[in-house]
Amino acid sequence: MKIGLQLPVINTFRAAVWGDEVMAVGLADALSSLPEAEFAEVYSPVTIHDNLDIVINFYPFPDVRQVAGPAQFWWYQASISPWVRNHPDFTKLLTLYRGFFVASPNLATELIELGVPQDKIMFLPMSANSRFYRPVAPQAKYAHNLVFCGNNHPGRTRETIERYLLPIRELGLVIYGNGWDDIPELKDCSQGPMHPKEVPALYSSARIILSTHPQWHRLMDVPTSRLWEAAACSAFIISDKLPTARQLFGDTIVWTDGWDDLREKVRYYLEHEEERKQVAQEAYQLVLSQYTFDHWANKIMGFVQDRLQEKERPSPVINKSSTQEIPLVSVIVPTYNRPEMLEGAIRSILNQTYSEIEILVVNDGGEETEQIINSLDKDHKITYIKHSQNHERSAARNTALKLARGKYIAYLDDADIFYPHHLETLVNFLESNPYKVAYTDALRAHQVKEEDGYKIIKKDLPYSMDFSKELLLVQNIAPILCFMHEKSCLNEVGLFDETLTTHEDWDLWIRMSRKYDFAHIEMITAEFRTREDGSSTTSGRLPDFLRTMEIIFKRYEEHTKNKPQIIELQNKRLEWLKGEIHKAANLVKSEKSPGHIKTSIVIVTYNSLSDIKSCLDSIGSNTGLPYEIIIIDNASTDGTQEYLKTLSQAKILLNRTNNGFSRACNQGIREAKGEYIVLLNPDTLITQGWDTRMIDHFKDGVGAVGPISNYVAGVQKCDLYLKGNLNGERDIEGLAARFYQWNRGQAVETKLLIGFCLVLKREVIDKVGLLDEELFLGNDDLEYSLRLRRHGYKLLVATDTFIYHKGQASFQSELQSYTQRLVQESTDILYEKLKKIYKDEEVPTSQELWGIDWFRPSPTLLDHAPESTGTRLTADSHQGDYRTRTTDYKSRIPDPNETLTSIVVLTYNQLEYTSQCLASIEQYTSGYHELILVDNGSTDGTVAYLEGLVKAANGHRHKLICNKDNLGFAKGSNQGIEQASGDYILLLNNDVIVTAGWLERMLACFERDSSAGIVGPCSNRVSGPQLDLEANYNTVAEMQEYAQKFSCKNKGRVLESPKLVGFCLLIKREVLDKIGLLDERFGSGNFEDDDLCLRARQAGYKCLIARDVFIHHFGGRSFKGNSIDRWDHYEKNLGLFVEKWGLKGPDKKESLEKLGIPRRVYASYYNDLGERYYADAELEKAKGLFLEAIEIDANFPHAYNNLGVIAWQEGDKERALQLFLRAYSLDGQDGDALANLVSCSGELGRYQELEDALIEASHKG
Repeated sequence: MKIGLQLPVINTFRAAVWGDEVMAVGLADALSSLPEAEFAEVYSPVTIHDNLDIVINFYPFPDVRQVAGPAQFWWYQASISPWVRNHPDFTKLLTLYRGFFVASPNLATELIELGVPQDKIMFLPMSANSRFYRPVAPQAKYAHNLVFCGNNHPGRTRETIERYLLPIRELGLVIYGNGWDDIPELKDCSQGPMHPKEVPALYSSARIILSTHPQWHRLMDVPTSRLWEAAACSAFIISDKLPTARQLFGDTIVWTDGWDDLREKVRYYLEHEEERKQVAQEAYQLVLSQYTFDHWANKIMGFVQDRLQEKERPSPVINKSSTQEIPLVSVIVPTYNRPEMLEGAIRSILNQTYSEIEILVVNDGGEETEQIINSLDKDHKITYIKHSQNHERSAARNTALKLARGKYIAYLDDADIFYPHHLETLVNFLESNPYKVAYTDALRAHQVKEEDGYKIIKKDLPYSMDFSKELLLVQNIAPILCFMHEKSCLNEVGLFDETLTTHEDWDLWIRMSRKYDFAHIEMITAEFRTREDGSSTTSGRLPDFLRTMEIIFKRYEEHTKNKPQIIELQNKRLEWLKGEIHKAANLVKSEKSPGHIKTSIVIVTYNSLSDIKSCLDSIGSNTGLPYEIIIIDNASTDGTQEYLKTLSQAKILLNRTNNGFSRACNQGIREAKGEYIVLLNPDTLITQGWDTRMIDHFKDGVGAVGPISNYVAGVQKCDLYLKGNLNGERDIEGLAARFYQWNRGQAVETKLLIGFCLVLKREVIDKVGLLDEELFLGNDDLEYSLRLRRHGYKLLVATDTFIYHKGQASFQSELQSYTQRLVQESTDILYEKLKKIYKDEEVPTSQELWGIDWFRPSPTLLDHAPESTGTRLTADSHQGDYRTRTTDYKSRIPDPNETLTSIVVLTYNQLEYTSQCLASIEQYTSGYHELILVDNGSTDGTVAYLEGLVKAANGHRHKLICNKDNLGFAKGSNQGIEQASGDYILLLNNDVIVTAGWLERMLACFERDSSAGIVGPCSNRVSGPQLDLEANYNTVAEMQEYAQKFSCKNKGRVLESPKLVGFCLLIKREVLDKIGLLDERFGSGNFEDDDLCLRARQAGYKCLIARDVFIHHFGGRSFKGNSIDRWDHYEKNLGLFVEKWGLKGPDKKESLEKLGIPRRVYASYYNDLGERYYADAELEKAKGLFLEAIEIDANFPHAYNNLGVIAWQEGDKERALQLFLRAYSLDGQDGDALANLVSCSGELGRYQELEDALIEASHKG
């Protein structure tokens, strides 16, 4: 076979320094030595030999050359750049090349996504030319402590230099390569360039070789050839971390994060010569056995011959329903007394997308399960074996392994499940990569016992560890269900050790890792279960875990000799496990014979899932005295009860119905054993020393003590006790420390302690009685404070104790009207009690009773209206509602964890939608914010409504601007922005309904990415990537429920986008300061948001979509409800946008590129307008706009589909078919294009073209 390896450039010496030439020259030498090869030579692009059998191209973008004879192959290192993808010949390239060699798993994935069959791709990483790179005699001139060999080029960023080179200058760093004299700090380290022929001597002589990857390598996840070359010279290497490099080399290279970590590792290994030599030897053996060009030569030849024997046609679609006589994968399932879970496990195997399987179920002496097996075994894939008695899992798995016929082995315990693509993911990887063992990631599902069985309450990812032989000597790296290996591996290492009752899989992996490297596929493909009651296989066996861990550490001592770090980690692991056993024993002991408890903390929850964990964490971190926690849940529906069931350190009482706050508190008090009782809201965060500080205030005659806070009424407001400048202090513990410093030991007497945090002495409760259970919601603290005082007890505010209070959190899960009614009912009940207490006397005013003015019974209860109408309980004083008390609670101190957000809402009639929008903001916005309302000349009562809203808030964080005329969206929004005080400005349409946590999650995007400038949410009615196609609900309540599920599913996800739609835009203040406000030329709306995003991006800011925020958008109500033609405005403003940014004429594509506007985004403007004209039956205008869209973006599928619809209507069905084919080939997920294609091809009888299109789409996934 005559082989040509074609390079874009050839160096003048064989020891090449560029990656492509390293590969080409090395492979040419190796392939030439094979008997099948007549010759293998390197060529330049100008030399094409027509007598070659194959040509391997080493190009970023190989030219398409139709040379007679040679079969074309392609080797490449990195991702395919966008300009290559968009090249008109790229699709032709993919069909021309008979095979692809890839140095990066990322490139393999990209090729598969582009439709290249997996069997045409071979993983071929950078390797070592062992004829050139080999150990040589050390030379004194190169006997440096620490060497970096490489050129300084633009890919080496300043951050890389500061992270990996500057920290180790003083440790003897020496640098060989060009360009380092230009870095003043490294000039003394530089030795200038080195001829490549000298490099093996350098690698063989230096004590430590440092390797860092340029930016390009890091972005593309392509390891530098230096790793293989240095290892082939038996060098000891410290390298920066790269996923593929770590997967290939494991722990034969020392990996570093740079800075202090690098400095410490260099010092350590310079002092530990034997350990350094051992690691270097392991790397040398690894490269020599697996990563030389000679090693790859036979595999390359086999791959090439397979491809040459295959006919030049598209790869057929694999029929996965076909079976093989010998199954490819044998799945081992041991089971013991869990028939109710076994069925789910087996179904998850049968539902795999990979069907070439056999399932071996081993009943390890448990209750009969054969009936379950028979009911599931429709395709006769299950083999059922039963032990006469229980032998533990190792023996059960070994029984199955001896019967297994598959090439690969997978494992699944009876309580766990595979996700549908689990087996396919592992098989595809192992079949296309040089590994015999691979593992994925699995979620852990926590289950709690309920009446009808077990329920999953949460999932997490406890393991996602890259393979490391050293780490395996310390701990297991993945659950057994994640693994797949060739059965042949067991011939080398043996079966499971049946003497081990736990950790048997860990033991097997250690043995296997001594023979084979493992591949870690960072994909979640399975799920294992653990039960909180200890009935799962992985819980309740801590002593046995300790026993088998000690056995394993002893068994593999030979591998930890001279490795003190490993031994230290093993000892820490043993100590940790002993501590867990001790904790478990103490917990059992304390439950049986509890000792003295100082404080009993009673917490009542109702839909408090978002707050309770943080509250409990703060208690655990900051409580010094002995305590117990008692939590009473009032029939939560948001997952709170499920979470509480996972807690082992608290006493949990779960009510089936909402018993009200007072009754629930009393339940907890009755269970309490402490000397002091603390009634604590779940939306609080307590601070260091809180318990000691408040208890210290209990002197003679004191019945109750409360703290100061940021959200509380009356004399407990922390504002009142400021004695200095906070200097911007917002950290909770920082605030608490300031107040303690200013007010240490001080307290003030009060008439009322608010119930968010109330400390009571047990003996006082015994005398005074429990809370009044007739008060369902609210006023319990008023009644109890009054009762304590009437019994002669003092109430004190501990001004030295600050506790953070979120405020009104439990009310947010219910409609405001409902909570107001409940509070009013409690108010009226309390007022009736006051009338009985004072009998014939006049009931004192609320100011006289508690020092407040917001206690307002219903007017019908009041006998008469006294002369004074200020604070006395009169009908006139009932002008507000419960929101007045909420406002009084707010402190002027900013929330410690938040910045101010100014929410600007523009209104123009449509009161129905405005009222819903503002009600949702009030109900679901707990962040620190102000509301700025701008009305653009409404005439439907909107202005009066807004004025009433602002008046009810007493102007607190509410501003109203009323325009006589409609000034347009941009102008009105700018008015609001100019009045805003916030660090962030949120422009919000009045036809939206916001959802729980919306603002907090949008703000979190700025915390994650400092370059973020504008953030938008997802919605049901919006264009582009912000649209959620799965949104489906019929009522506001269903929408809110959907939004919460949406947020959980997409937690933390963020997507960068070139533009955001203006219905909801959260903008960093500094962006507007830098680029200016909205462009007012765009009038009533459309394109002012595109313009704003474009200006922000040009200023260096990102536009991000918060993928975990969903809000409802009615859409276009201001246009529809006010007789404004939205599309006339759209077309007009499109013209203004085009004119402003110079997007007219033949140079518009270049202008788009220059401005960074994606062609698809710009094309969509014309496509959307075209669809409007199509709806109005103006086909010629629509056609022109669709063609304009295609002229801008030749790969825009929707425009092709729309043109096809017009062609069909005009009777040109042949053209329609071609347009539908084009649309579907560009987007195989376009349901409209597919439906049109099926109809058109059926009408024309062109079924072959339909079949070809479907096959092509299946290749693209």
